[in-house]
Amino acid sequence: MIYEETVFTLKNGQPAVFRSPRPGEGEKYIDFLKGIAEESDFIMKYPQEINVSLESEENWISSGLEDPNAIRISCYIDGQLAGNSQIARMNRLKTAHRAGIAISVRKAYWRLGIGTKLMEEMLRLAQEWGVEQVELQYVEGNFRGKGLYEKMGFKEIGRIPNAFHLADGTSRAEVLMVYAVKPQEEQND
Repeated sequence: MIYEETVFTLKNGQPAVFRSPRPGEGEKYIDFLKGIAEESDFIMKYPQEINVSLESEENWISSGLEDPNAIRISCYIDGQLAGNSQIARMNRLKTAHRAGIAISVRKAYWRLGIGTKLMEEMLRLAQEWGVEQVELQYVEGNFRGKGLYEKMGFKEIGRIPNAFHLADGTSRAEVLMVYAVKPQEEQND
């Protein structure tokens, strides 16, 4: 699905734009993936594992614009890709009440409110879609992410121990969280 462009003001007073990725921007998204993987151990891949071709990234962008069960929202600041997120509804009858989300923000743009705004928008979309439950996973030790998720109302429901083996020899759990979406009528009370 296409997310229509919206502008909002960051904590530092600077304008930011939320919009869908656009065809022809594949290189920006590959660079974004590599950049966030270099900046943090809390991304699922190391930079050297990101071997995405420009063609496959362009296909990812196009397929996202056409997918009726998902929306990708990117955050641009002064033309730079600062953050990216996705919410995707599950499309089977037994799981159509659930959605999964993912979010990442470049380190240079942390603490400006981008993560909170992206989360608010994805949770708004979940409510609009009639989704009852939003799910996410994160790497143990990601205290910034955990703080954001808890602030938004997510609750930890489980852990997969030793889910990630890091280059330094340590292991980290994968933490599973769920957010219960309030129906529209409860929001208005």
